[in-house]
Formats: sequence, C-alpha cells, structure tokens
Amino acid sequence: KLQEPFVLRVGQRLRLTPVLTPTPRPAPQTLEQRARAFEITIDDVMTGGQPAANGPVPRATGEPRPAPLPAVTGTAPAFRWPLPGRIISGFGPKPGGRFNDGVNLKASAGEAVRAAGDGVVAYAGDAIPGFGNLLLVKHAGGWVSAYAHNEALLVTRGARVKAGEAIARA
Repeated sequence: KLQEPFVLRVGQRLRLTPVLTPTPRPAPQTLEQRARAFEITIDDVMTGGQPAANGPVPRATGEPRPAPLPAVTGTAPAFRWPLPGRIISGFGPKPGGRFNDGVNLKASAGEAVRAAGDGVVAYAGDAIPGFGNLLLVKHAGGWVSAYAHNEALLVTRGARVKAGEAIARA
C-alpha cells in the first residue's frame, strides 16, 4: 500500500507478494523529482554530515532542517577549472522554472577531474539521487566546490586536496 513517491522509512515493514499480472510502470521521474522525494539538497549534505555520507536519510514530515551553512566570507578564492571541457549549461535560471546551481562542463570519459582549489573532501559517494559519484570539497572562507556525475572517485571523505590535484575521473 505504498503511495508515491514510494519513500521508505527506517523500521517500516514491507510485505512482498507475487505479482500475478503485469502492471504498467509509472513514467520515469526527473532527477529533481527523485531528489525532492528524499528531501535532500547539497546544503543537507554539508550541514548534516554523517547521515548523507552513509546514504540518503529521508526526513520525517515536520522534522526541522539542519542549520544553514556558515556565511561565505571575503572574496572568492582563485578557483581553477576542474577540466578543460566547454560549458554546456551555465549557472542560473533555466526554462520550465528550473535552476542550475552550478556550471556543467562537457568531459571526455575517463578524463581527470582536478580540485578547483585547496581544501578538504566533505563528501565522496553516490548516495544522493541525481548526482552520480559526487565529491564536495570545503575551501577556506566557507566556499564549497562540487564535482558530480563522475565515473570514479580518487579521494575519500576527509582527504586534504591541493588545487589541480586529480580527485576523480569523468
């Protein structure tokens, strides 16, 4: 008796019964719909820490959100491009009410993805729907760089990285 968006909670009991007749499959969800179903954002990963590192933990209705990220201070560090690919989607509003929180770059499969600046790996994993193998690196002044949809991650959570260091493969 699950209902859309079919979110399961810890401790919930499931009874599986054989399906005797094929049922039509629902239309596939967009990445945004899947992320909304789990109520997980990059802010949740950065402020929640451990739960996101071990997989998405759906929030119970009415449960408060974690404290916001600390304010970004000073001027932005001199970030480097993580790879030489061309921009395929820039930051900002998109058609249909969507919004891109980053800059999407075209990359060749297996190409080295390099840290944009010195920092510490705050998240390394694939547990956040819609981002694939994701790395988040915390930098000085409250800045965070994100590297999503990687083929392989070359660093783990807690690792200190230097600007230009290979941290993933596209």
